Amino acid sequence: MGASFISGTLLMAVGIVTVKKNQNLQYILFAAIPLIFAVQQLTEGFIWLALQNKNYANLLKPFAYLFSVFSQIVWPAWIPLSILILEKKSGRNIILSILSILGLFVSVSLGYHLIKYGVIAEIREHHIDYDFRNSLGMPPFISIFYVIVILVPPFVCSLKIMWSLGLAVLVSFIITTLLYENYLISVWCFFAAVISVVVYFILREIRRSNVDLVTVFKTNEKNESLAS
Repeated sequence: MGASFISGTLLMAVGIVTVKKNQNLQYILFAAIPLIFAVQQLTEGFIWLALQNKNYANLLKPFAYLFSVFSQIVWPAWIPLSILILEKKSGRNIILSILSILGLFVSVSLGYHLIKYGVIAEIREHHIDYDFRNSLGMPPFISIFYVIVILVPPFVCSLKIMWSLGLAVLVSFIITTLLYENYLISVWCFFAAVISVVVYFILREIRRSNVDLVTVFKTNEKNESLAS
């Protein structure tokens, strides 16, 4: 419980700084990733509280659903779309647009499943297990599509530094799958701290690159003016 509240608070600080420094509409969706992770981690903190303290049991259902909204609905659509908006090359835009549509399909499918069948959160082996009811009724390709729309977009993006995000997400996914397969949703989201720091540095490098390009452009313009 404490770890979720601590990580959520730290992520909130990172998220606020990231959003404040990147209020341009082109950056805002990507910049908001740490902030959304922060809310998600704080949400899981309240789930821990409800599961461990009967006085807060009434918080369990709404916070379990709220956490699931982030993990099942928000991320599949948000990740590819936020990277698509940053992309400037038309060829990459087409691929990222397809991934964004696929992500929206995954979000709608999982959202429908969540509304229709619900979710149960329980503590097992010191982790929270999110049991999505009638999960056997969900086509297996939805899970595959989910992983694709989360992992692939950073590697498709023409911004080389975006690969650092892809590697961070990929490594965290592999570690979580190998060591905590039964608690993938909860533990994978806990790697949000590392991913959020990567997001911050990616945006910092993008801003620096843009400033450098503007400086070069203005210098060239000035030189041409003096030459004439």
